Formats: sequence, C-alpha cells, structure tokens
Amino acid sequence: MDQKVSRVVCGGGHTGLVTETGDLYLMGRGRDGQLGRGSEVESIAAYRAEPTLVEYFRQNNLKVVNLALGSNHSLAVASPRAGKK
Repeated sequence: MDQKVSRVVCGGGHTGLVTETGDLYLMGRGRDGQLGRGSEVESIAAYRAEPTLVEYFRQNNLKVVNLALGSNHSLAVASPRAGKK
C-alpha cells in the first residue's frame, strides 16, 4: 500500500484504513463477511494480516468518506469521486 492513511478504525477483530484518496483497506478476522468480500467469508481460524483493498468502491467510482466497524460488521459511507463519470 503506497497511499497516505487519513483514518484508522478498529472493530471487534478487524481494522479499516481509509486513505486520503478515499480508498478502503481492511484486515483482521472476517468470519462474518466484515472484510468487504461480499459472500466470500474469511476463515474462522485465520485472519488477514495485510491490509487489502476493497475493490468495490474503486470499481464503482466511489470514495469512502466515513467508516464504522463493530464486532461483526463494517459500514462504509461513500460518495462519487470528483471529476469522473
């Protein structure tokens, strides 16, 4: 990851990083799908040690402007990226 982080948010077993450009990276445990991979649930025993980009926001021309994490959930608020259609 070669971007500056503007916000770090911690959940029950996972952590989120929001970059200055509005990208979202998640790491940690994701047995309930809270690492942003849709229906692909992470292992109950293993955890993701490296921050991994949540591609959804880039693919849909969105930037993350707020993030909340809990024990078993992640919630990102996003807005359209400026200057792109």
